[in-house]
Amino acid sequence: MISFLKSLFGVGEKKTLKLSDYVANKKRKVAPLILVPSKADMSKMTKAKLEEMGRNHGIELDRRLTKDKLVTQLRKHMNAKNK
Repeated sequence: MISFLKSLFGVGEKKTLKLSDYVANKKRKVAPLILVPSKADMSKMTKAKLEEMGRNHGIELDRRLTKDKLVTQLRKHMNAKNK
């Protein structure tokens, strides 16, 4: 009965956690970084290549837009994925 009351009120032994126990139990998911080509390299690509690259990275680009707008959209999307 006394041991029950001690455990209820926390008078008994205290359990200490070590940092290594916490880190071992915590699983981290790390996404791989995407290499973002420079704006100059992307400007040398055709619109079709930019659209294909966009599809590979999970964004659908509209080829009716100008190449500069396609490059901007694609770079913005790829940089957001890296964060």
